[in-house]
Amino acid sequence: MGAPAGAVPALAGALAGLETLGCHPPSVLRMLAETAVFGGLEAPRVIDLGCGRGEMSVGVAEAFGAHVLGVDLHPAFLEHARGLERTRRLVGFKGRGAGGECRFRLGDVMLAPRSYSVWRGLDLAMMLNVLPFDLAAPVARRYVRTGGYYLIDDALARQGSAKALETGAPVLAEVRAVIRSLGDELVSSRSLAAVARATMPQRLKQLATGVAAAGERLPHHRRQLAAMLRAHADAARVMGPLLHPTLLLVRRGLEC
Repeated sequence: MGAPAGAVPALAGALAGLETLGCHPPSVLRMLAETAVFGGLEAPRVIDLGCGRGEMSVGVAEAFGAHVLGVDLHPAFLEHARGLERTRRLVGFKGRGAGGECRFRLGDVMLAPRSYSVWRGLDLAMMLNVLPFDLAAPVARRYVRTGGYYLIDDALARQGSAKALETGAPVLAEVRAVIRSLGDELVSSRSLAAVARATMPQRLKQLATGVAAAGERLPHHRRQLAAMLRAHADAARVMGPLLHPTLLLVRRGLEC
């Protein structure tokens, strides 16, 4: 979410009003279904790196009967994620797979703790709203079997726009080059610019409300929280006109 380090203790409260923390879950689930990522698999194994509050992990488990491990650095987010999973299991499964389940662990996705070693050779790794693609791809792919998939999102510069290129964001051709250098294949890319334009005003309003409330409870974090809110507002102004938030689904090839 781009919060300064000093704002971490107030982060959960500031974001409490947002339906999701990052990527649009319906768009992700639709992409996974339409590309048949889990075709023929009874109980796909998935890792959600930087899972946040767990909305995406729980959605994939329910929609596809997947066994999902969510990893995040923030205990408050993981507490919320575990609550979502408990509620899902109590209410019952709406998706295809009654065998799906989520587990959540505290951890830094960049460190690849030894305890994740059993979560290798997976069918899918997701790393959404965490790192730019060129940094996220080498991390995500190490959890995935040959022929498996990893899913990352990034803000890509609008093709043909000099102003967009000035932001430093990559264009799709640059992302393809990174994927080729890893020996992998871009299976699908989908712009979420329309979704961002439609949802951003309400998200900013909800975030402003949450930041104000968190600042009242923790006044020594007001400056950091205000900086986070400004960063999101600045991002909103260029999202769509210059930058396109984009889902990138990649099939892992052989080792380079």
